[in-house]
Amino acid sequence: MPRVPDQVVRHHYDLVKKTRRKSKARIKADDENLFLPQLLHYYAVLFLTDLTIMAALIAPGVALLEIFGPELAKGVGHVVQTFEFRETNESTRKDTLHVNLAPSFGALNRETVQKIDDDLKIMIAATLRELLKISPEQRTWEKVVSVLMQDNLIEQFDKPIDRTEHLSKEGTHWFKIDGSPDPAIVDEVVAWFDKLISDPEVLKSTTIDIKVMARIVAQTGATIRSLPDLVHENERHEKTMVDIGVLEFPSTERPYLQVYRIQLDAFSSSDRTLGRQHDHNGITGRYNSRKFKPRPVFIHSLAPDVKVKAIKEANELFA
Repeated sequence: MPRVPDQVVRHHYDLVKKTRRKSKARIKADDENLFLPQLLHYYAVLFLTDLTIMAALIAPGVALLEIFGPELAKGVGHVVQTFEFRETNESTRKDTLHVNLAPSFGALNRETVQKIDDDLKIMIAATLRELLKISPEQRTWEKVVSVLMQDNLIEQFDKPIDRTEHLSKEGTHWFKIDGSPDPAIVDEVVAWFDKLISDPEVLKSTTIDIKVMARIVAQTGATIRSLPDLVHENERHEKTMVDIGVLEFPSTERPYLQVYRIQLDAFSSSDRTLGRQHDHNGITGRYNSRKFKPRPVFIHSLAPDVKVKAIKEANELFA
């Protein structure tokens, strides 16, 4: 749905005030004509937004299951903690933890959702309705961010984060581990990962703790062993081990919606400097994050019964 600029919404309020002051007097032609196309667009979008939220309410407690399915609806922490990487020559497990979008509820639950601001509740209900329109297979990072950026009921704030960090070791054997990984290696990877994310709440939500990181380090070694041998100058091979997208729900402590993505790739590379070949292996980490808050200038334009329905839907999210 096309996004309506704030100045158009504010101009709508100005026109309403002028109309009330002048009763049935005509609004000045220059005021009327200046924003007329934009206002018509605004009224159309507002009407469609009302219709979307006024559609039959999703049954209490069903929204999360409909959008994410029974496993993902338990939260990203459950997905991470229960995932088991495939070992060498084992076909019953996967070798990549890949989830397009999983929820993270943080401090939000059946009791605390009642206490958050009504604007936050309307934002939650509207966001879930937008996600329902996208099949799970299409909920890529790019698609989800695009949908949220076009939602008239929310607006992005804070600085976008697009961070990449490399943990590279010279030689070809640092990550090539047989059996349990060296605790010192795990500690170094944990410290590197903490720096990549640099957000304690995200680290807590994903539950990628030292035990999970030990499995990731072991998988890194297995992945590097499976990559083709380096036989050429300036050669590089890599494979994704972890790629998860997360929708972090708002709470009283964090009154905003956050969507982020974490990707970890194992790599091996070779380059030649001054006639000498250098081999490296390691992990490349990517962290992307966007934060969104309610857009009061548009939310307050919704019809009262529309807002009541959206708030009711959010209140019953965990029913």
